[in-house]
Amino acid sequence: MLVQVTKDPIGHKGGRLTSQVSLPGRYMVYVPDGRLSGISRKLPDTERSRLKGILKRLTPEDAGVIIRTAAEGATEEALERDLNRLKAQWEVIDSKSKTASAPSMIYAEPDLVIRVVSGHLQRGLHLARRAGRRRVGHDRQLRPMGGT
Repeated sequence: MLVQVTKDPIGHKGGRLTSQVSLPGRYMVYVPDGRLSGISRKLPDTERSRLKGILKRLTPEDAGVIIRTAAEGATEEALERDLNRLKAQWEVIDSKSKTASAPSMIYAEPDLVIRVVSGHLQRGLHLARRAGRRRVGHDRQLRPMGGT
């Protein structure tokens, strides 16, 4: 049986578990065995309508997707990249869960600080890559500062 910890243990209280696994991404939450999809109600109606059309085209038949508020203004390509990354992440988790002996930790999300910094770096790399294409006319390999 595969379960997800939804709340860590605090003091004398144990953690909270669920068998409904969900994987959060930048623009969406992927629910591998879910059948329902939805869009954040915090988004304006016009944006919800636009995202609803995209959601119909992208959502796999065997999974559910919940579009987050952060998806406001995101392109269909960005949403598709997020979905593909989450699907690949799920395939790795599912594969490991079939060979692991119980009890085992199959996957752990990175620390909050790492997730925040990574999100900012990804946005920065995207901007640098786009700026590079405009200037030079093609994509260049990005290297860390001071690297070779």
